Amino acid sequence: MSVIEEGSRLALIFGLVLYIEGRPLASFGLIKPSLSDVGLGLALFSGSGVVTGIFAICMRLLFPQSMTNVAHEQLMRFLMLPVPSAVAIAVAAGFAEEIEERGFVLDRLRTATGSTALAATATLALALAAHIPFSGWRYAVVLGPSQLILILFYLWRKSLWPNIIAHTMIDCTSVLSRIALLAAASLLGGMNYHQLLGDFRCRFRDYTGAISEYSQALAAAPGDAHLLSSRPHAEIMKHRYAQAIADLDLALQKKPGNPDYTIQKAMAFTTPGTTRKANARRIRRSQLLRATPICTVNGRLSKDGWTSRTRRSPI
Repeated sequence: MSVIEEGSRLALIFGLVLYIEGRPLASFGLIKPSLSDVGLGLALFSGSGVVTGIFAICMRLLFPQSMTNVAHEQLMRFLMLPVPSAVAIAVAAGFAEEIEERGFVLDRLRTATGSTALAATATLALALAAHIPFSGWRYAVVLGPSQLILILFYLWRKSLWPNIIAHTMIDCTSVLSRIALLAAASLLGGMNYHQLLGDFRCRFRDYTGAISEYSQALAAAPGDAHLLSSRPHAEIMKHRYAQAIADLDLALQKKPGNPDYTIQKAMAFTTPGTTRKANARRIRRSQLLRATPICTVNGRLSKDGWTSRTRRSPI
């Protein structure tokens, strides 16, 4: 979900409440924030995170076949985003989903049905269903406890601010944890942050992004032999053979005779050549098949093409 889409929906809700219903924003929990909201938001984030983690572990133990690697691909796509973009999406989702689901929908359903329990149940169902198209039903199941906690907390406090703070922190956790882990590995392991990120992108076959990360790492450490040997893998996968060979030449200048670099360079040379030769053979074979007439001798297919046309069967 893009930031623009979230902002458009919020603008629509604000316009509906302020100008059509004629009610204040406090009618769905957007009251004046206070310092206590920050503490409550942090507590809500910690509590819902612990409960969701325990629930996810239990579901994985009970249903190991179906509850493993839940929304893995979607999470990887989110982690592949630049950090500012990922944080912007997390903040937008924290505001928009809480205002739309816990604030506007819940309060309007409670007014329409006259039942808090029915409104809360319907809101929970709608909130979980909204996550299915992008993340799948398994993610919606794992998300159930945290969504229920957010609904109950809002009904207790009548303020959306703790929910918004907690929701934003939950969505930012994956991005911030990635930054923390990579930064720690960079400091403790002596590796460049962009190099680690390049390895991460290569693992998930984002070769264009990997090349960009390795290039940034090389800008900080020009002539690093390991980096010069890491980028060619992504370059070969993107068919940038000349660049890969140039990088490996520089790496071999730093470490002459290195067997790994030599093998990589051989692959960079042979991969495009093998492809061209295979295509040439395929084209030549198809041309020969089209040009060679089908002849028979004594009711059998001839093996020698044109010369068989003049052969006669013995009398």
